[in-house]
Amino acid sequence: MRAPTSRERRGLNVLIGIAATGGLLASGALAMAEDPRALDVQLSSAMRETGTTLKGWERQLSRGLQVSLRAVADGRDTPPAAHPVAIATPVVLTAPAIQASR
Repeated sequence: MRAPTSRERRGLNVLIGIAATGGLLASGALAMAEDPRALDVQLSSAMRETGTTLKGWERQLSRGLQVSLRAVADGRDTPPAAHPVAIATPVVLTAPAIQASR
């Protein structure tokens, strides 16, 4: 048996991508058809969920960048090993309070 060529692998990857996209579209269409709410309510709900997901990703990315920057500032080549729970926990940074002098 011979190994598949680059062209054959690319073709297979394209077919897998098309099948995955079709599955997602079909799943979304079925979910919309079974939902008794109006279309505009469904779409606004989907947009809210998408926004929540993107905010979560942004927090994770921000946390990863903070850890990497701290590691670089400390002179290490790699960030310290973190506990998996610590990565998922969002970190809230606040600006220092500035008091006006009288």
